[in-house]
Amino acid sequence: LDARMGAPYLKAITGDHPAFITTGLGILLEALFAFVVTMAAFATLIDRQRAAAKTTFLLDSGDMFTGTLSVLTQGEALMEMMTVMGYDAMGVGNHEFDFGPDVLANFIIGFAGEEKFVSANLDFMAEPELQFLVDQEAIVPSTIVRKGGEWIGVVGATTPRLRTISSPRNVEVLDNVAELVQ
Repeated sequence: LDARMGAPYLKAITGDHPAFITTGLGILLEALFAFVVTMAAFATLIDRQRAAAKTTFLLDSGDMFTGTLSVLTQGEALMEMMTVMGYDAMGVGNHEFDFGPDVLANFIIGFAGEEKFVSANLDFMAEPELQFLVDQEAIVPSTIVRKGGEWIGVVGATTPRLRTISSPRNVEVLDNVAELVQ
């Protein structure tokens, strides 16, 4: 897999097991707005890798709410595509707050599965819908993904500049990122 195949990705190796980490999947959807086939091709590539490897992990590092299709659907089209692809964990990036905390909460609720959304440096106490998702362990500082007898740890951190570049409303960004992700 590489960018020449139509999908940006970062391939991380955990022992003998590949992990695919996407970032700003909404940017990929910008191209999909004109070429819907690209997402099907990306999903097919992921499926082929899953078939070829004993264990694979599919992760997203956040900033999913970027690109025309994400803006037009406030993430709903993206959620449907990502649900079908079977992500294991997703970071909470600054763009996830572009439509406000309520839209992010609805996006996360739409997954309603084993997927975890990770960010160690956000305090959601003043946003009841997001805090509910923290209480339900849909949003966590970190998670362990177990597949095929293998485990990987996933930890998330959101930019400390969140308040000045997006719309987190009452979500507090904790400054001690390095300490929190340890």
